[in-house]
Amino acid sequence: MAQRAGLRALFAALSSGEGAEVPATTSLARPVIVLPAARGMGCTTIVSTLADAFREAGDRVLVLDDRNDGLLAAHFSGLLATGELGVPILTREGVTAVSPALGEDWVTDSMARHRLDYRWAFLDGVELGGAAVSPPMIADGTYLVPVCPDLRGARAAVALARQADALESELGRSLNLHFVLNQWDSSRGMQAEVRDQLSHRLGRRLAPVVISYAVEIEESLAEGSTVIRHAADSMAASEFRSLAGWMTSVGVKA
Repeated sequence: MAQRAGLRALFAALSSGEGAEVPATTSLARPVIVLPAARGMGCTTIVSTLADAFREAGDRVLVLDDRNDGLLAAHFSGLLATGELGVPILTREGVTAVSPALGEDWVTDSMARHRLDYRWAFLDGVELGGAAVSPPMIADGTYLVPVCPDLRGARAAVALARQADALESELGRSLNLHFVLNQWDSSRGMQAEVRDQLSHRLGRRLAPVVISYAVEIEESLAEGSTVIRHAADSMAASEFRSLAGWMTSVGVKA
């Protein structure tokens, strides 16, 4: 019930236009909000690795960390220690320490301030599961939802997609919300069945690219790096590059 309440609050905020809006022009950074369908779906790994894939491709990338547990910094800890990260990270704590009045508006304010400096801005830390959810709503934002291919992930994804479909009908416009299968394991027959069901239920919203379970991803996390650098020639790195390419070509509004 808490998850459903959180989803309703999220889309109610989007529908009512709460939060500062970043003007939608092609010269601005493209905001990508990585949103959990349920806890434990791998959002922070998706944020850190996907941001690094865009950096590798030559794009200017900004990461905004709205978490309070240090997990995103831990994902980048090795690269931060050596000064090799190459992706600036803004945190709620750091921004509001300088401008306390911003409060919940720190994300939209930060994106507005840096809109000409970066091509992509990734946000990690949006939480669902409580009635007081008030995530930042960006006018031209893309919402990317990692989903583990199990029953819990599938149920949460379908519930979120249904509410998105209903809101699209109400608003008379499309929401730029997409799902990507994470921790995919082709050797597990049940996952293939879940993927087929999600493909049927989610349709155009489901990315054609999957992120497979890979030892290289776990090793990169242990090193405080990303698989893009730790195992650049691995299939895992290739999948993240493919996801970045898909988002550039069809998954993100220009």
